[in-house]
Amino acid sequence: MNRTVYDYRRGDFEGLRCALESINLCNLVRDSENIDLDWTEWKDVFMSAVSDYIPTRKIKGRNTPPWISGEIVHILRKKETARLKLRKPTASEQQRQKYKELRKKVKIMIQESRENYFGSLDSDLARRPKRFGLYLS
Repeated sequence: MNRTVYDYRRGDFEGLRCALESINLCNLVRDSENIDLDWTEWKDVFMSAVSDYIPTRKIKGRNTPPWISGEIVHILRKKETARLKLRKPTASEQQRQKYKELRKKVKIMIQESRENYFGSLDSDLARRPKRFGLYLS
């Protein structure tokens, strides 16, 4: 899952400050009976100014299963590189074999790591029941 967040390190806060002063946000809130409408209008104007002066960036979700280790991630990247090379029209049989071997190796590593992880759950069941409950659904 990719999310867009504000990158405050690269933001132009001086420019944002000047823009907010020129807008005069206090004038947006009127003495009306619909405070929700005033709030929505104030927020829209404020967020519009923020989006003009603070850049955004996309971040990737890091919700990987706990049994995926750094070694498995490394082999997965190698497999993905091999797959991309295999898609080229000049792909050789040797590249096809390398991809198949990496794919097989990754599957075995993930399966073993997953079995080890779930095997360790039963020893922790009495001590940490919440850890076990995460995987019931």
